[in-house]
Amino acid sequence: MWAAASSKANPDLIAPNTYQAYFGGQLSELYPSHVVSEIPCEDPDELPHSVQVRECHDRPGYLIVTNGFGRLVQRGDDKASAPHAELLAWVDTYDFDLVSLVGRLGTIMHSPDPDSAAWNPGDTLAASLPELGIGGIVLANGGSVPMPGGAPVTVLMMIPMNDEEYDRVRGGGAAAWLAENFEAEDKRALLPARWHSLLH
Repeated sequence: MWAAASSKANPDLIAPNTYQAYFGGQLSELYPSHVVSEIPCEDPDELPHSVQVRECHDRPGYLIVTNGFGRLVQRGDDKASAPHAELLAWVDTYDFDLVSLVGRLGTIMHSPDPDSAAWNPGDTLAASLPELGIGGIVLANGGSVPMPGGAPVTVLMMIPMNDEEYDRVRGGGAAAWLAENFEAEDKRALLPARWHSLLH
C-alpha cells in the first residue's frame, strides 16, 4: 500500500490509520521509544494526524512527534529534499502547549496555500512565540524512517532559538549554525536542555 501511495504521490492509496501504524512502528527503529500519550486531531477539515509523546529508551527525555502528515507529499515537492516529512521535538519534559505547538506547525507544513513552499532541513521558521521564549525554529535532519516498500519519511527535528540566535541565522546562516550546534553528538545531546531553558 505505501509503495503504491508514495510512488504515485497518491495518499488515497493508503488509509490514514494504516500509514500511522507503519510510521509509528518504524519510528521505533530509528528512535527506540514507546508511546506514553497520543492526541489525535479531531478537526475534520484538517489532514488526519496525531501528535505522539514517546519516552526514549536510548537517551534521556521524550520525543514529541507528528504522525500523519508524511502520508502526503509536501507542496512544492520539486524543491523538497524531504517530500514525505513529519516533525519531531526532543525534550526533557512536555506539556500541552508544547504538544500543541508541534501539531500546529505540522498543520502549517501542509498548508493548502498553493504558494507555500516545502519544508527542508536547514530551513528556519518564523515561529515567534514570546510567551514560550522562542524567537524562531530551525529544522534539522533527524533521519529517515524506512517505510515498507516505498519512499522513506524524513524526520524534521525542530530546534528552538531565542530572538538573538534566530536573527543571526534567518538570513542564511542556518547551515553553519547546525554544523556547530547539531551535527556533533555532544552538541546534539544538549537539545532537550535548550527547550527547557527557553520554556522555563
